[in-house]
Amino acid sequence: DPSFSRVMREAGFSSPLVKAKVEQALSMELGSQNQAPSENTNIKPKVGTAKPRPSDRNEDVMSVMESLKKRNSVLVGECIETLEGIVREVMDRVENGVKNDEGLNGVEFVQISVSSFVHLSREEVDHRLKELTSLVKSCMENNKGVVLYLG
Repeated sequence: DPSFSRVMREAGFSSPLVKAKVEQALSMELGSQNQAPSENTNIKPKVGTAKPRPSDRNEDVMSVMESLKKRNSVLVGECIETLEGIVREVMDRVENGVKNDEGLNGVEFVQISVSSFVHLSREEVDHRLKELTSLVKSCMENNKGVVLYLG
């Protein structure tokens, strides 16, 4: 899809690199499904227990903040816990006015729970989207950036 490719390029992703990573992840997943189960099936792996080193986390946060200074950034990650932690730290830094982030001063974070739209009528969804559109336009008219957080 050309529009998807354009968004990925603008976000700084390399198509061949993304393709290679996806293929690698799929081959690892398929390989683990084809392996015979080990003798001890009572041991369950711990999910999400690996914690990134603080230096790695800070590097990730700074990378995200640099990306947000550009237009139309999309963050995608393999581990939801790590990604949400990074997003929360970015939000905290911007809201607290951390130095070195002049390009993000005045950015407004708008949190939207997509699941909150599930049980709404079509009219209510349209109304909420109009409110969101109005908020985004208002921020843009006042030379403020807007980050929509759908997590």
